Amino acid sequence: MPWFVVSGRWGLLAPGDVLAPYSFSLAEQSVNYQRAWGRFVAEQLCALRPLGRGDVVEISAGSAYTAALTAPIEFLGARVRRATVGASDAGDEPR
Repeated sequence: MPWFVVSGRWGLLAPGDVLAPYSFSLAEQSVNYQRAWGRFVAEQLCALRPLGRGDVVEISAGSAYTAALTAPIEFLGARVRRATVGASDAGDEPR
C-alpha cells in the first residue's frame, strides 16, 4: 500500500523526498488557500493512482490538513479514515 507525505507548501511528497528546511503552517493560511491546497493534493493523488468508490485514504495529520483533504477526496468517491495518533493539531510542519 503506497503512502505519501503531505506538505502545506509543496503538496504530495514521496517518503524519500528531501527538502531544504522551511517553516510553514497550513492552519495559518486562508480558507481559500486550504481548500485549493486540498484539491491540489487530491489531484496529485489521482495522477499517481485514480481514486474512486471503495478506496480508503488514511490521513495521519493535524486537523488543518485533514479538514482540507477530506472533501476533495470524498468528492472523488473514496472514503477518508482519520488516524491522528501522534499528529500535531497545530498544522505546523517540522522545521
